[in-house]
Amino acid sequence: MPPTKPPTTPLTTLYLLCKPPSSTTSKTRLHPYIPPPSNVPISLLCDCLLNHTAKIDGKSIWGRRIVAVTANADEDTVVAAAVKETIQKYVASTMPDSFDITEGWEWTTVNKGDNGDLGVPLTNLLLRSIEDGGVVFVGMDSPNIPLSLMSECQSALTSGSNYVVPAEDGGYTMLGIRSGYEGDGPFSDGIRWSTGDTLDDQVRVIERDGERIIKGRTWYDVDEVSDLFRLVSDIKKESSSNGKFVKEVMMEERIWDIDNEEGFKNWMGVRGEEVKARGGKRRKLLPSKPPRSILRVVGSGITLVPYLKSHVERYNGWMKDPYLLSTTASEPLTLEEEYEMQEEWRVSRDKHTFIILEGEEEGEEGNLERMVGDVNMFVSVEEEIDDDGKIVHEIVQGELEVMIAEAKARRKGYGLVAIRCMIEWGRRMGVERMFVKIGDGNDASKGLFEKKLGFKLVKYVEVFKETEYEITEVEDFEKAMGDLKFDVIPFEETSVG
Repeated sequence: MPPTKPPTTPLTTLYLLCKPPSSTTSKTRLHPYIPPPSNVPISLLCDCLLNHTAKIDGKSIWGRRIVAVTANADEDTVVAAAVKETIQKYVASTMPDSFDITEGWEWTTVNKGDNGDLGVPLTNLLLRSIEDGGVVFVGMDSPNIPLSLMSECQSALTSGSNYVVPAEDGGYTMLGIRSGYEGDGPFSDGIRWSTGDTLDDQVRVIERDGERIIKGRTWYDVDEVSDLFRLVSDIKKESSSNGKFVKEVMMEERIWDIDNEEGFKNWMGVRGEEVKARGGKRRKLLPSKPPRSILRVVGSGITLVPYLKSHVERYNGWMKDPYLLSTTASEPLTLEEEYEMQEEWRVSRDKHTFIILEGEEEGEEGNLERMVGDVNMFVSVEEEIDDDGKIVHEIVQGELEVMIAEAKARRKGYGLVAIRCMIEWGRRMGVERMFVKIGDGNDASKGLFEKKLGFKLVKYVEVFKETEYEITEVEDFEKAMGDLKFDVIPFEETSVG
């Protein structure tokens, strides 16, 4: 059933209440599963910001949207500004291609009160805005409140009623107070905050004032690790209206793909032990994946483009060639499996691939006649563990592969240019070590990496008949790059990509 269309209303102010989130604090009840440092609190707030920008028929549900940061004193604008800056920096580092999610939000600070008495900040905020119209309060712990409940809240306020969305734990996730509220006030004495009685107490106080309050359907907030698992499950099922930042964090924490609550808890507990072993330091994470782009090296004769669905059939044809399967140590895939692999490479955080096109013409990313090969990088975190089992050093590394599939395109220097582009692409993401594994008999690749790019011998693995080469020092990266420069052109995402 589609959400009810809200009628024309007086100005309604939405307050999104939050504690100053950071990567060094998290909700107490989520310990020990999410020990600091963790970006979970920041991701919850980011998705709350996105969720409450929702519109119906092109019109925003809320008249004003204000983030209210609880602090030790009212109107301490420095605290609110710092939270806004934290969010902006987090978004820029996590999703560089994302728009400014703080746009359209006002930022303020409110006295948090003593002993967990939420009535103090709620009353303070209510008095600031109630003369302008209805006031709605939500917390940062419910980043996926459905649009239908927001619309119901607005409709109730317009009809002269108050509105509440009960939480499963006995509290509430949203509260709307109508303009013209009468009585002693909805947050006067008698409410047992942060208990299983909070909702009942809140309703009783409002009804005591002679006011009508409508209850929406029960929703949930994220207090326990089971709630976080439920949120992740809802995001996977697309029953949540957003969740992109929570998803990003769960991928960083390496638990996005766990599909049962017990496994989710166990893995987060393991992560907590890892944090303790590091003396409070979190595991070094994979760098965020940059937006898909086109890399064009002027004068090189090639262009690197994202691996698209339109490339799959020809690529799959290449990988039927015994010579290419041997030199790339690959197994043949069916066409259906290759399409699945292309999608995995498109979304995976640790896999980066470009198709090599011959020529530098623009606007022909899907031109199959120009396809001559591909270049790949697998990103991972390498750990050095001491005799006591403690991690003493971590490094972000990228394993490189290049294939010039078309015989007519070999010995033209395309592989050299492609690898240099990928090295620079990795460096821009923060990759600290580049390495390559080359099988016996592939003398062309050995010459490319050892003689032309300056990679140094690391080891020979007898069982796999492979030699590993690497570069790790800044000067080695610079030598490998030579004077190569390329243009990064944003790739316009399409339904065929």
